[in-house]
Amino acid sequence: MSITSTRSIFTAIKRVQRCFPLQLRTAASGNGARTHKFFDFERVANNVFRSVNLSTGIQQSESAAYGGVALAQSLAAAELTTPHEYKPHSIHFFFILSVDTTVPVEYHVTTLKNGKTFCTRSVTAIQNGKVATTMQVSFHLVEPDAIAHQIDFPIVKSADECPDLSETSGELLERISRGKQLGSVSAREVIAMHSQVDTTLFEVRCTDTDSFLGTEEGQKRFFFWVRAKVVLDPSDERIHRWMTAFASDFLPAGVILRPHASNDFIPSMVFSLSHVLHFHHHEIKADDWLLYEVESTRAGSGRGFADGRIWRADGKLLASLSQEILVRTKGTPSRNL
Repeated sequence: MSITSTRSIFTAIKRVQRCFPLQLRTAASGNGARTHKFFDFERVANNVFRSVNLSTGIQQSESAAYGGVALAQSLAAAELTTPHEYKPHSIHFFFILSVDTTVPVEYHVTTLKNGKTFCTRSVTAIQNGKVATTMQVSFHLVEPDAIAHQIDFPIVKSADECPDLSETSGELLERISRGKQLGSVSAREVIAMHSQVDTTLFEVRCTDTDSFLGTEEGQKRFFFWVRAKVVLDPSDERIHRWMTAFASDFLPAGVILRPHASNDFIPSMVFSLSHVLHFHHHEIKADDWLLYEVESTRAGSGRGFADGRIWRADGKLLASLSQEILVRTKGTPSRNL
């Protein structure tokens, strides 16, 4: 996520979430599978892929792309140069410049290694002759377990027990306006923003909506149920990984900033610096409910950090992630320790 704002924290988050809805087209296939337009590359040279599909169509910012677009497209470009039997397991992504949605991006893929069990690719996104993002991704040939364990699945409400975030936002805003619900000016801003977001691709449900939207004391750890609203091609596991990567950039920044909303903190700049994603299993269904766990463990020195996990509804840990963002302010610093 790459955003720069001189307005409130909620305006900054709003820009990201306005970028979240995507345009889809129906693929010409017998089973009616849908293909995401962002992965329709033009191959302009050997291992060079051009994308003109960078805008989500409902962008609050005139030209700044949602960072998950470049993340997912970089992964897709890397996979297109790698034998199908090798699966991505480790992704390290750096945001260098904001991606302009009005200018095509070329993804240059470099082969760093083609081994017997591992392949490594470097992906550089070039726009206007400058490096906008970089990625290094490692692929692993699937092999049997030598050891196996995972931490316990968190105890949270099921997706069926959690309301849609945008719908709940509208209801909360109405209660506040009628005096039936307390809410600061900051809380009303973030609630109004969520009530207007049109998430046409992903459905998002928070297990603790009141706290996330600011009507209760801010936390540093949240859980979100997320799933694609369209049925993705079940025969192409790659599109599910790409869309999972796309969605992984949506939540960390908001969770990092959330504990400071009660302090009416106003940032002058918010910009993602790096994003790390580890796939523990290559078979993911992005159109099934996935539980996104995000916790901000540290903020200071102008940066904020969050860890995350992506779980399948039956308790299998599918992926782990981390993100670091730049946060600056021209106003009063916020401390919520």
